[in-house]
Amino acid sequence: MSCIHIFIKWRSLDISRDPFHKKIYRFIDHRYMQFYYMVISRFSSLKLSIPGGKMKGVIFSFDVETWENICGGLVEPTADPEDEYFRYIPRLLDLLKDYSIPAHFFVCGKTLGLYPEVFKMVLKRGHTIGGHGYAHEKMSSLSSEEQKNIIKKVKSILSEKLGISLKTWRCPWLVANRATYRALKECGVKICSNAPWGRPVIIQDVLEIPMVRKMDDQILGCHGRQKGLNPRLWANYMKNKFENADEGILVFGMHTWVQRKYDPKIEALTTFLNFLETRKDEIWIGNLDHLCE
Repeated sequence: MSCIHIFIKWRSLDISRDPFHKKIYRFIDHRYMQFYYMVISRFSSLKLSIPGGKMKGVIFSFDVETWENICGGLVEPTADPEDEYFRYIPRLLDLLKDYSIPAHFFVCGKTLGLYPEVFKMVLKRGHTIGGHGYAHEKMSSLSSEEQKNIIKKVKSILSEKLGISLKTWRCPWLVANRATYRALKECGVKICSNAPWGRPVIIQDVLEIPMVRKMDDQILGCHGRQKGLNPRLWANYMKNKFENADEGILVFGMHTWVQRKYDPKIEALTTFLNFLETRKDEIWIGNLDHLCE
């Protein structure tokens, strides 16, 4: 019997009363989802209609996590969260405004609830907001009902605090399973950007638009501590991805981690935006909500 047949047979067993088997099952289900996505993405013929009839598009996306996570207090417990939300994000918004760039922010529900005024500013500047878990949970480690409750909670916060609907989602840690997509569909989410590779696909009636393979932290490290602070590393990575793509939409994934005294991501992004300035007539630059229309 093949491994796939064993897995299918195991899935049919009643494991609801066994926490150990639950954990193993969800881990395998996540790996199964990755394999499933890899296969269907490889053979996907889905082509997105890029606004303006362009052949190539770029979306800048930023994950905004909870302060207790690796974006801030977990790494620097004595730091002030106001650095993250009240100083860095406005600096980022000013940079995007200077280049007339719309961006997409994936924000944890807890952060939305604590600092709604910051994200009202984000919306006022013409950017869009999607969900990123409530407290940066690993969605695939949760039951179907738990995942659905988290998505509903974030949806409710977006509606109550910002007056907008939940259309887009990025899973924390980029981990999802089939239950995640089912829950997203049931909660009315139209587009996800969880996968770090491949082509756009439809999963459970949810459009999955993958990011480029690496995010900023994989190049620069968290707070610049794990790797080099050289902004050219991230700027050159984005340039190479852009130049090597003949068509389609490139979703660049970044974080709003503040670097306290010096932030290489702001410098890297400035370098890449200067690079794009002379190519703006050839490409579409927008956000994921534009593709929901």
